[in-house]
Amino acid sequence: MKRINWLDSSRGAAILCLIFIHYVGALESRDFISYDLMNVIKSIFRVATPYFIIIFGFTFSIVYSSKLVTWKAVGELYSKLIYRLALIIIAREVIVLGSAIRYPELKEDLLSILLYQDFSKTGEILTFYFFAILLAPIALFFMRQKNKANIAFILFLYSCSYLIGSTYNTQFTGMWFRFLFYDVYAFAPFFSLLMLGMYFGMLYKSKSSDSERLITFSLIALAFFISGIFILQFLTNTPILTLANSTLKSPPHISYLLIYSSLSIFISGIIAVVSTNRLIPKMFFSFLDIIGRNSLLSYVLHYFLFMATPISILLFGNKNSTGELVTFVCLMFMLFGCIYTRDYMKINKKQIFHINTKVSKLENNTLP
Repeated sequence: MKRINWLDSSRGAAILCLIFIHYVGALESRDFISYDLMNVIKSIFRVATPYFIIIFGFTFSIVYSSKLVTWKAVGELYSKLIYRLALIIIAREVIVLGSAIRYPELKEDLLSILLYQDFSKTGEILTFYFFAILLAPIALFFMRQKNKANIAFILFLYSCSYLIGSTYNTQFTGMWFRFLFYDVYAFAPFFSLLMLGMYFGMLYKSKSSDSERLITFSLIALAFFISGIFILQFLTNTPILTLANSTLKSPPHISYLLIYSSLSIFISGIIAVVSTNRLIPKMFFSFLDIIGRNSLLSYVLHYFLFMATPISILLFGNKNSTGELVTFVCLMFMLFGCIYTRDYMKINKKQIFHINTKVSKLENNTLP
């Protein structure tokens, strides 16, 4: 299948949303922005987690839905995913070690966190990501076979897992219960969101034109947003604050998923339209593409942006908000330089491989 150019940009946008929501609080604490405006910004950028999960499901479906036609194909895919799974585990451990530098109180429980006897304060979306990749090929295989029942199963999985997590969260505090049904990235309800992303991927491929896709997903986004806002009005008198504080995330409430799923579709739609029609300079999308193609590395490195504070104190001699901001921006450019270098090396490696393959074929064809 022909490469969908805006998908890398969408993955990059999802990663940037994650980075932004992790560090935007520093603007308020350093008097760069007001409390009320901060809540509005945070309520929007809380889209990060659902967006990251949906775009993963969508991409996985786009790439593999036409290939997973037999159990043999599923097995072959797993053999290719082993390296990726190993990288995710390593990345999670690196984030845990980095978090111990940022939060010294974690050092007492560092070994138990590294051995998965307890959860870390940061980076646990990678634990979700690891198990999501483990189940994604099987889930997509069955979704291809039972296309008409997909939405019903997604709703069933979400409803059951949310009911369990919201009802028994104070009675069962074990690691597995927290991981499956309740904690920050409750696996079962969020995996239903990932499956929704897969369904969107299959729906996208079933449409024959970009205009038809745009209309279809615009209607879905509108229906999701209206439904989510309607439900949210019955839950709280302060919807912006509720979304900003991520109160409905553990386990994810249906209004939370509907609102942020609609925003995810909206953001990707804008990226698709703008990039396809070249309404913004290509350089901007090149930046997003690089982040998207190196999403795991980008996610790991962003956890070390907290070093801006100690570095600025070292450079300027005291705690200075402007100095911290300048240091933070410089650190971002340095980390992006690492990501760009990695991306450049990967592309060159692929180009050399393709050239060698073509040369080998030509030599074989010319042999007597």
